[in-house]
Amino acid sequence: MAYTVNKTDTSATPNSYTVQDSVVNDQTDLNLIGKGYAGYGELIAENFLHLLENFADQTQPSKPITGQLWYDKDQDRLKVYTTSNTFAPLVEPHIQQTLPRGRCREIFGSIPTRDNCIFTTEHQIY
Repeated sequence: MAYTVNKTDTSATPNSYTVQDSVVNDQTDLNLIGKGYAGYGELIAENFLHLLENFADQTQPSKPITGQLWYDKDQDRLKVYTTSNTFAPLVEPHIQQTLPRGRCREIFGSIPTRDNCIFTTEHQIY
């Protein structure tokens, strides 16, 4: 008997995938394996490996869904598939020239020093 795999976002299109017995549903970049499919172990292991490596490749995944991560090996960056149907780079860390007044005290409960705030010669990072 077929089963249905539902997305978290029920308003998404499609919001679910139906998996028939003894076949592999390949509508996404992961294989959805039907009950009774021979050789399911290799496909499950490959699914986990793809997730572990964030689909690392020079080319983006061919069947992405919103929220899917992809490690772009050409740009050496992690990207996320957006509702705009594109892979967007994740945000860079925020680096600021000066620490907002009182921020170290608020965070660390003491007067700012090189030991309790991260200082570099060019920037302060927090």
